[in-house]
Parts: sequence; structure tokens; C-alpha cells
Amino acid sequence: MHCLFFKRSLWILFLLLNCVSLLAQSTYYSRNGAALPRNWNEADSWTTSSDGSGPAAGIPGRNDNVVILNGHTVLINATNNNGFAGISPNGLGRANVGTFNGSGIAAFYQIGNITVNSGGVLSSAVRLMIGGSTLVLGTLATTTAYDDIINIGRLEISSGATFSCNDDFVLSGDSETLLFNTTTSSDDIYIDHTDAQLCGTGTVAITDAIWYFNGASSDQLCSQITITGCGTCPQSGTGISSLPTDQKFIYQGSAWRYLDDGSNQGTVWVGTSFNDFGWSTGQAQLGYGDGDETTTVSFGANTNNKHETTYFRKSFYVEDPNGYSSVLLRLLRDDGAVVYINGTEVDRQNMPAGTISFNTLASTAIGGSPEDQFFETSLNPSILSAGTNYIAVEVHQANVTSSDLSFDLELTGVFGNALINKGDTWNYMDDGSNQGTAWTGVLFNDASWSTGVAQLGYGDGDETTTISFGGNTNNKHETTYFRKSINVIDPSIYQSLTVNILRDDGVIIYVNGNEVLRNNMPTGTISFTTLASTTIEGTDEDNYLSFNVSSANLIAGTNVIAVEVHQANITSSDLSFDMELIGVESNVLPVELIHFSGYPFENKVELEWATASELNNDYFIIQHSDRGIHFTDRGIVKGNGTAYEQINYSYIDQQPNAAVNYYRLRQVDFDGQFSDSEIIRVLVNSNGFYKIYPNPVTDILRVVTSYDLTKANVALSFIDGTDQALEKEVDRQTLMIRTDQLAEGIYFLEVRLEEVVIRDRFLVVKN
Repeated sequence: MHCLFFKRSLWILFLLLNCVSLLAQSTYYSRNGAALPRNWNEADSWTTSSDGSGPAAGIPGRNDNVVILNGHTVLINATNNNGFAGISPNGLGRANVGTFNGSGIAAFYQIGNITVNSGGVLSSAVRLMIGGSTLVLGTLATTTAYDDIINIGRLEISSGATFSCNDDFVLSGDSETLLFNTTTSSDDIYIDHTDAQLCGTGTVAITDAIWYFNGASSDQLCSQITITGCGTCPQSGTGISSLPTDQKFIYQGSAWRYLDDGSNQGTVWVGTSFNDFGWSTGQAQLGYGDGDETTTVSFGANTNNKHETTYFRKSFYVEDPNGYSSVLLRLLRDDGAVVYINGTEVDRQNMPAGTISFNTLASTAIGGSPEDQFFETSLNPSILSAGTNYIAVEVHQANVTSSDLSFDLELTGVFGNALINKGDTWNYMDDGSNQGTAWTGVLFNDASWSTGVAQLGYGDGDETTTISFGGNTNNKHETTYFRKSINVIDPSIYQSLTVNILRDDGVIIYVNGNEVLRNNMPTGTISFTTLASTTIEGTDEDNYLSFNVSSANLIAGTNVIAVEVHQANITSSDLSFDMELIGVESNVLPVELIHFSGYPFENKVELEWATASELNNDYFIIQHSDRGIHFTDRGIVKGNGTAYEQINYSYIDQQPNAAVNYYRLRQVDFDGQFSDSEIIRVLVNSNGFYKIYPNPVTDILRVVTSYDLTKANVALSFIDGTDQALEKEVDRQTLMIRTDQLAEGIYFLEVRLEEVVIRDRFLVVKN
């Protein structure tokens, strides 16, 4: 970029301000001493002092953040008030923005974040398009006829805020809109493309209609939002509860901002205030080299010296972090990755210890099935903040000639029952004795042990119960023992347990005598004199670590949780212990689903499922999605009420995509309650991913595909379903089947691969 400088000082000042605006991001606050009215395009309206008391500081550019303070009103009078020409949604050139009614009309476009504090007002007399993160605690409004508000970023309207749009309210791009108030629009709501979401617990009062453009649907309106004023209103969305209240914070296949230029981003990019507006945007899976990417990222110009690191960022909303027992992170990464939430590292996978830089290589190269695997990590919900959160991920290659890169991520808030709470009472033994192994079991008698309320420990000053380390500060007890009994009525309802543990230094946890977790302890046999692997220091002494462990050791009735805490050395200055144990309940259908599968057949998809039992099952809705994110209804199959024998169901989708299709079952009870099945993926052959020839066939039938057939499971049946003997040869991507021994007639062939199923029929004839 070049800035032309003229001799006149006014032009110099103007151009310098615009150059700085383009190159850097600043935060501007509405100014206390500004002359009224406070117009956006007047330097007197703004300061860089957070309390509004400072001197005039210039005009916020398109990339800058702004904060409207209590008692201040800021006016936008023209589409170029931020120093940049207005731009239309069509003019952005984004694949998932436009076209819709009016999408060619220019708007005031702000990419930086906007905060309107309680008592503050941001008023626009022109069309307003927001692309950053906007939080409204006060008032946001357009004031002139035909002035739309267009959200292509993140917009949150709090319950006490005022939000009014004088014409259409447009949700497009990858936008997330959260409304907790009553919002008014003088005309319509537009939902554009399939990625925008409208959620919250508020009400949108319109005067005309809801319009869906470019494949959008009511699934993008969360079920808790209410829309009034249209011909078919009141109306609620058919989508999930999603962003404000649902446990799923980030879905597989979500949109991410990414940087793939090989640059050194340092450390500031992981923070909450970093502005990533200049980064690219794309739908996961992101990567290159495997052919299954939704968005292809760049590795640079040299195949022998590819970028070591690619960066990804995304914001997400959490209403109340305290409502979750844990947070489940599922990460697809090839090769290694480091994950940060709100600027803090929360997970590191296949990466070396120590400081990570932009040219750090992953520990090992990932190949085969792990390239498609989501690796799970349980996180403590204390990492989350109420409101907007930011997640940042850096994916590293194992070498600069790596053939591929893959990234996708799912983040879920897990509900559960607290079997043990933080601050509970424990029995403990702190005399330095050797307790052997019997102390971990249900039958062990701990009546002689001491009792205390967690946190238990010594040396930090934050203990509720102080325990003993012995009489010698230079020879303290290596091990302290803790036990607690809990009652579990029905262990079968738990699919796993979440352990949130405070330990300084090392710990081993047992459930009914079975070890379920070992952290910061050596491998092998542990005795009462075994020392922890490393010393825990600094902020780590106060951090609860979160782990998912098996619930298989729970029994109905009394269970015993036993914990041994070990010091790293006998002169350690402190010891800390507290623990929370959450039973994570299974979120299953109210029917016992034996299987749910789908098969391509003559450019259709045949879906089959079976139930072992059903309870109050009214009907199934068959739902379809292009990418496994937003689902639309395809059909309904009547259920069988309450039944205790196997029942088989089927449905044929007559118009699937000519490529990848995603399906799920929505089972609906008689009272209207519903639950969703797992999602399945079906690939239809319209794009020719396999060929079967000759057909009719006399002697050798060939199946040719781009997939590796060496591990395929092949089955052959006659038209009546009778299994047939099969003679076959496989040459990697070609399957040859002997048909000369088969009787004339129509046969069904099924080839099951790891990712797809080929299902077709052929005719055997005799010469």
C-alpha cells in the first residue's frame, strides 16, 4: 500500500490518519467533552481514554474497535464516516453473502468490534453492516426508511438493551446473532445462505415476513427464539437451542478465520482483543492434500518448504459457564496442534514441551486412520467466561515436505450430576504410614482416619483443613491418603465420569479399588515412598485439572473413591488436594436404536434403522444436511408407540445430493419432546466415485473406485436376499468378482469401506 503525501498539512494529516487506520487497530471511546451531536466522522467525538476523559484522538477507521459510553450518543450520517467508501454485501465478494433483496446497495461497514454500554446509543441514518463482534447493552438503531441492519459477524443484544431496525434485519455470512430482548424490525427478517444463526431467548417483532435466501431454512433459527408480526407468526425456530444455552459451543464443520501465509504471529494472536479481520474465512474441515477438505488452505509456493504453522481463530458464546460440569474438546489435527481459549493454553497434542514458535515442528508425522480421528480432551469449565469467548488453534506440520494438513474442532459443554463436590468432606490419613493396597477397596475400614473439609493440605494458607507432614520439615511424608464413599442408585445412566482435581504434586485415583487416573506420577508399581514426577509450582498449584475417565467401575449402592497424593520431594513446602467428580449422563434416544445406516442406490439413498425397544414413540423425522451442520426435514415415518421387540424401518430419499449427504433421525414422543440420533454420512455416485462393469455380465464383474479396496468387506446376495458364495480378487482399487458360476438373475452387491458403502445391482446372463 502506498500513501501519497501532499504539501498541504491538512492533506498530510488526513492521509496519515487513513494509513494508520489501515495498518493498525486501535480502540476509541466516545469522548466526554465532545461538541454535540457526537458524529462518528468528527475527531472531537472520540478519545483513547477508556473513561472518555481524554483529548480528541481522531476518527475510528473500519478496522478499529469503538466503545460508546454511558450517556453518550454517536451518530452515523454517511456510509463513508469511518474514512472508507461504503460497500454493499455483494461487493464483499464472499461466497455465502448475497444475493438478496437490496444486497447491491452500499452500507456503512465496520469490521472492528463495537460495544454500546448501558445508557449509550449508536444511531445510524444509513444502512449499517457489521462484520466484527458487536455487544449492545444500551441502544443500537437505524433511524431512516430503507436503512437495514446487516450482520455478517457476531451480534449480541442483552436483555436490557434496545435494538430497532427501520427496515430489514439481515443475517448473512457466518454470522451469529444472539437476542435476549424484544427486537423490532419495521419490515422483514432475511436469512441468507446456510451458515448464519439467530439464537437467544428474546423476541423479534417484525411487520412483514421471514425470507430465506440461497438455501437458508428455519433450522438456522434456534428453538428458543420467538418471531411475531408476520403472517404465520408467532413462530419459533426449528433449530437447536444452540449458542446461548445448548451444550454445543462449536460444531464440526463450523466456519473459522485462518491465516496461511507462513508468517510469525508471535503470541498476541491468541488473545481476546486480537483483531483477525484481515484473515481468510472458511468452513471446516480446513487443510490440504487429502481431498476431503471443505476449505483448502495454502502451504506456500514451495512443495519442498511448506509452512510449518497455520493459524485458526473463532469466537463462541457461553451464557453461564457454571452450568457445565466439564468442557469436551474434540480436535482433528494433522500433524500437531496447540489450543488456546481466551488467551490461555488449554491443550497441546503431538507437540514438544516448552515454548512453541511459528517454525516449531510437530513431534511425529500423522498417517493413516489417525488423520481422520478426533482426539478428545476434557477441560475444566473455569476456562470459559460468561459471554463471548475466543478459541485459537495453531496446527503444525511434522516436516516441511508434509503431503497434507487437516483441522476441525468441536467444543461441547457437558452437563452432569455432581457425585462429589468441591469442598466436600473426606476421610484422610496423614501419618506417613504404608497403607499397602487394601485401603483403596470398598471393604477397607477407615473409621480411625481423620475427617476434614477440602481444600486439604498445608503450606499455602488457602487450606480449609490443615493436615500433618510429620515432625521434620526436612523429611516430610511422601504420601497422604484420602477416601470418600458415595451412593450411586443406577450406574448405567452414566456414560463416563469427569474428574476435576486439584493436586500438588502427584495423584492416583481409584474407584472401588481400580485405578482410573494417574497424573504427574511415574509408571509402574507405586509405594508409599514413591515421589511425584515433577514439582508443581506457581499458578499450577491452584489449577483444577479435568479428565474424562470410565464409569465402568461404578456399582449400584455404595462406592468408594480413594486418592493418594504424593510429594515431589521430602522438603516440599506445600501440599494441596480437592476434587470434583461428575457423572456424565448418556444422552440417548428414548428408543433403543440397534443401527442406523444409509446406502446409495440408483442415485437415491435408502435409509434403514431398527429399534430393539420403544417408549412413547410417535414418529421419526428423517433430516438431511449438506455438511452435517444445518438439517432440514426430508420425511416422516410413523413409530410404534411402546414396543419391546425389534422393529425395522426404512425410508428412501429420492433427491439426495450428487456427492456427500448427511442424515440423522429425530425421534418425537407423543408429548412433542424429541431427541436426535447420531449423524451418518452417505456418498452418492452421481460424481462417479465408482464404476461397475460390464452390466449385464457373463464371467467377470469389475468394481473400480478411487478408494483402497484391500480391506473392503464384500457381500453378495440374490434378489430375494439369499446370500451367495463369492469368488473375488482385489488389486487395490479394482475388485473382480467371478460370475460364471452364478445362476442367471439379478444380484445385489455391497462393498463396505471405512468411509463409504457401495451398493448396486447387476444382471448375470449366460451366453
